[in-house]
Amino acid sequence: CKFGYLWSFPKEIKHANIVTDQDTIETKLPAGRHRISLEVRDVNGCRDTAYTDVEVYRIEANFESDKTKLCKPITATLRDLSYHDLPIVDYSWSVDESKNAPVITHTFNMLPSKDSIVIGLTVIDSLGCMSHKDSTFMIYSPKTDLEYEPVICEGQDILISASDFTEMGSHLNYEWNTANTPPTGINPFVVTSPKPGLHDINLKITEQSTLCENDYKLQIRVTKKPEAMISGIGDSLYCYPRTLQLTAENSAVDTFDSVNYLWDFGNSQSASLLNPVTTFKKGKYTVLLTIRSKYGCEDTVSKDITLVGPEGQLFADKDKVCKGENITFSLSGLKDVSSFFWDFGQGVTAENISPYSYKYDF
Repeated sequence: CKFGYLWSFPKEIKHANIVTDQDTIETKLPAGRHRISLEVRDVNGCRDTAYTDVEVYRIEANFESDKTKLCKPITATLRDLSYHDLPIVDYSWSVDESKNAPVITHTFNMLPSKDSIVIGLTVIDSLGCMSHKDSTFMIYSPKTDLEYEPVICEGQDILISASDFTEMGSHLNYEWNTANTPPTGINPFVVTSPKPGLHDINLKITEQSTLCENDYKLQIRVTKKPEAMISGIGDSLYCYPRTLQLTAENSAVDTFDSVNYLWDFGNSQSASLLNPVTTFKKGKYTVLLTIRSKYGCEDTVSKDITLVGPEGQLFADKDKVCKGENITFSLSGLKDVSSFFWDFGQGVTAENISPYSYKYDF
């Protein structure tokens, strides 16, 4: 009757002996040739020892890439560096399992939206031994900083400047395009006098050394230039003094813009209202209306008005009269007088005569 089994291993591999009552064991041994002994004892103390030589073959997967960092759509060469005692009969690359070869090239047209990607290699030797290796590669995209004004005024040029990308030791190529302009590689990008409205602009940047790409889409709005119009002044000539309510309501303003109204009435008065009121004395005035948007668009219009009115002084040769006595009235210092009219209060009138002598019959 068996008492037990003692499995012993070479001292140089530093493997602990195994004592068990089972006739089968599983254990891991390092690569190389090893002599293993088995001692069997029975209940009577009898023993016997057997020896066997075991050859353990080593296989350790490893690989390298000619690209230490990956971007889209870069092409990388992956090369097997596995250690193996027996010939490798199968290579399985995680990026393309259809390629069973020690050296493959792979174009990364798609990459995960993460900072890194894990690439794995599994190798199998002729004995069926297997090993696997994972390596992590950083993912990056070429980038650029764009400088531009998202809203500009009619008559201004679209101007966009894109920075270079040199972190990986290379430079960028640029490809700009819009719906209304042919593609161009010129940086900065300029569209001369674009029409009012929303302009979609696309930029593709390509790293020169790797041909990796990145796309940018942006929109620039071109607002219509405001058209100032002064309303509320129906004529150019008025009698003074005159109070007028002016308005800029009929001015044309882009619906996507907001504006300020700046009035200069020419009479030392100003206002920033849509419908201001001001009073004019006698004289000539130039009324200015400037409409200025928050994006710097501006238009100015003017109207000239003149306020006129007669001026003069009335004189009498006496301030008291007797019945039947004459009094002489006269005008002096007349300005802007085209005609005048006398009414002496007794039903008698006269026109355009000065001096004028009148007898009061009470």
